[in-house]
Amino acid sequence: MTNIITIDYELFGSGKGCVFKHLIDPTYKMLKAFDKLGTKATFFIEILEVEKLIGLKELYPEESNEYLGAVAIENQIAELIKQGHDIQLHLHPQWYNAEYINGQWKLNHQWWSFSDLPERSTKGSPGKYELLALGKEMLEKRVRDVDPNYNCTAFRAGGYNVGNSYESVNALLDNNIYCDSSVCPGFFSNSLSNYDFTMAPSNLPYWHCDDSIIVPSDKKSVRRLLELPLLTISVNKLQRFSLARVFSTIKNRQYKNVPYSHNREDKSAQNIEMLKNSNFDMCLSSSMEITRFKVAIKQRRIQDPNYPLVLIAHPKDLSLFSPFSKVLSQFNSFMTLNEYTEKMDLVEC
Repeated sequence: MTNIITIDYELFGSGKGCVFKHLIDPTYKMLKAFDKLGTKATFFIEILEVEKLIGLKELYPEESNEYLGAVAIENQIAELIKQGHDIQLHLHPQWYNAEYINGQWKLNHQWWSFSDLPERSTKGSPGKYELLALGKEMLEKRVRDVDPNYNCTAFRAGGYNVGNSYESVNALLDNNIYCDSSVCPGFFSNSLSNYDFTMAPSNLPYWHCDDSIIVPSDKKSVRRLLELPLLTISVNKLQRFSLARVFSTIKNRQYKNVPYSHNREDKSAQNIEMLKNSNFDMCLSSSMEITRFKVAIKQRRIQDPNYPLVLIAHPKDLSLFSPFSKVLSQFNSFMTLNEYTEKMDLVEC
């Protein structure tokens, strides 16, 4: 049985949040728990955001919060690599060309959803391909300072906004990114975020595969994108209730507000019966959710004993009420996303 822990290393999509309270300190608490059990995780680094934050070091004096935060992020990412954790790419397009003005980040929230962007850049918008190329270049440069042999091969779209189109698949594959873990089968959003995963299969890891995607002539096979979806279930409000979720909502409410909304067509999910609303969140899931997840895992693994279970966590959501350590101790073993993909042949379809 394959269990993969994924950590989204980021602040809030609004551009708000405290580097130490929402990122550095809770991440070190996670690392302590991992070290105690000898577990490695996959950290999806929001590299556009990280490089903007680290860049403040060149603009502010050494005693400033901006400088201290930048140094702390640099040191922590280096520590993640030295401890053997997997580092992969995470992007929220609104951080592209972000500006720090009067102590606040100014983001372009029109670019919130990766799935809304064109495949290639236009005058009014960055393209999926160029954003991925930039993010991969930034991430590889930073990680290779510690691990010269590193290559970025996996991606998670901010807010799960990878979309359903082959434009996204082509942009990933053209950047030599062969694995994605953005899909939440059964999830639907047509507001600020934009995705429809009501038809995404939840029992097969290979979600995107198309004979029309051509590889260089020296290869006879077809390229494919390995999709490792997050495990999702349907739960009601009572089953979702947890002190961790309530505490996080109250504590972080001021950081989550985004003063922008997309004007989309009035479109609803075509398959209402397929809708789901919960993924296995190690920081927020309730006891009832976790119980239902265990049932779903057993059912899934009866069908496929090797089915990869992908869990998710955000340092900014970690609190004393989080089931993080409890969940961690309930599974026998974990492997990183990179370790899993190395076992898979990502060329033949």
